[in-house]
Amino acid sequence: MRRLNYQIAISGLSLVGLLSLLAGCAGDSAYMPLKNGQSWRYFAHEETGSRIRNIKVGKRCPVGNHQGFELTGDGGTSKMAWVDGELWVAEFASMRFDPPLVLLKPGTPTAKWSHSGIGTSRVFQQQFNAQLIQEPAKLEVLGQKRNTLLVTLKMEFQGKQITLESWFQKGLGIVKQEQRVGGIKVFALEWVGGS
Repeated sequence: MRRLNYQIAISGLSLVGLLSLLAGCAGDSAYMPLKNGQSWRYFAHEETGSRIRNIKVGKRCPVGNHQGFELTGDGGTSKMAWVDGELWVAEFASMRFDPPLVLLKPGTPTAKWSHSGIGTSRVFQQQFNAQLIQEPAKLEVLGQKRNTLLVTLKMEFQGKQITLESWFQKGLGIVKQEQRVGGIKVFALEWVGGS
């Protein structure tokens, strides 16, 4: 797998990545639990090989005009918040979004939406348009069939088509994530544990 400077998955937190907390919101924040100390352990497939990646919810941080949390790991930092029942992402490992990207709408299992904004990678900034599709999906993880919400994000950045698929399981968060650039898989995560 090739290394790309605009990897957007949660490994730095890639799926990735997975992310103010509103307890009584219309959606279900259990699809990506963001509480201080929450952690995930993933088996990551990267260009440099396969390895275990640990990601942990850390300090509070701004996500747009709201308060969220940093998710930190050896691959970088992501910034996520639950806002009005939607999971907002201001930063994924090596990609920042302005305004924050809505990554998940668990209040409606099947949904389609689009997002426009400025994307900033480590070396490049540009206007982008993204299309997102969310649908229920069965997925096998660690030998068990799981009910998940699959969110597929498609966008063009630096002239390349990027697709990020994230499977969210209620109570766990992101259980699988895959990223493709130009149709080639460049990164994948699979949940193997956490708190």
